[in-house]
Amino acid sequence: MARHLQMPLRLVTEGGEDVARVFWDVVWKLDLPFGDPVTAPQYLLGRAASEDGLAAVFNGEGGDQLFGGWTSKPMISAEIYADLFGEDSREELYLRSYHRFYGREERLYTPEFRAQVGGPGQRRALLRPYLEDPSARTFLNRVRLADIYLKGMQNILPRAERMSNAWGLDVRVPLFDRALAEASFRLPPRLKLHGATEKYVLKLVLQKKLPREIVWRRKFGMSVPITDWALGPLAPLVDDLLGADSLRRRGLFQDGYVGQLRRGQNEAAETRRRRLGERLWTLAMLEAWLRVFVDGRGRAPARASGAAA
Repeated sequence: MARHLQMPLRLVTEGGEDVARVFWDVVWKLDLPFGDPVTAPQYLLGRAASEDGLAAVFNGEGGDQLFGGWTSKPMISAEIYADLFGEDSREELYLRSYHRFYGREERLYTPEFRAQVGGPGQRRALLRPYLEDPSARTFLNRVRLADIYLKGMQNILPRAERMSNAWGLDVRVPLFDRALAEASFRLPPRLKLHGATEKYVLKLVLQKKLPREIVWRRKFGMSVPITDWALGPLAPLVDDLLGADSLRRRGLFQDGYVGQLRRGQNEAAETRRRRLGERLWTLAMLEAWLRVFVDGRGRAPARASGAAA
């Protein structure tokens, strides 16, 4: 892409050791316990951009939410072939697509904490206004409505903004534009999810500007090897945050299940390499956030040169 557009390209290479060194800075700068491990690489990328003297950066967030990304496909399949999906409701299928502990609550939560947070009905109720919104007209648009409000507004946008602002960078997100979003809801579903092809209309537009092999290649996503990190360079940090003593003091999660995660056990082989690390990171980030902002046991990191306060 950079070669085709004749743009300079700098590759930023970071590993688990680098993430371990900035972990507490990330906790502070996020200010909320976001459970996505991509936040640490975003923070490190922001540092590299700041070192290069950049004042503003663009990102491509919003394409999935506006034009029918990966979440839409299993939901549409379930809607068409409902008999194959048993008794799962629309809300349950949506939660399974991204809720890292969905269906594991009894093993994860202590009885006292489970009584406080409520059952799955509470989570389904959060989704129902979007997945049953008649103004969205089509089911694909209802899924996208949930994606925009629950993922885009509450997760994707704030985490990207905070990790960039930490280094004094202004982050621009051209796809999360209100006029563009409203236009996307007026498009017929076939221009968004065309068979198994996601974001079809974007590809049709961009194929006029970019080589076909770039436009029509499969999506790789933005993932990090978090399981390798959590069981490797981040293991001492994870053990401190999620060890038996820490869990007992906090009273939220059961050591039996979390201990199995820390030892790399109790996960199906096909999901272990990704989901196990994601679950450990999510729990570790919550405990770290509680220590800093609730217990008052942390301190703000030194202000980086050129970074925002």
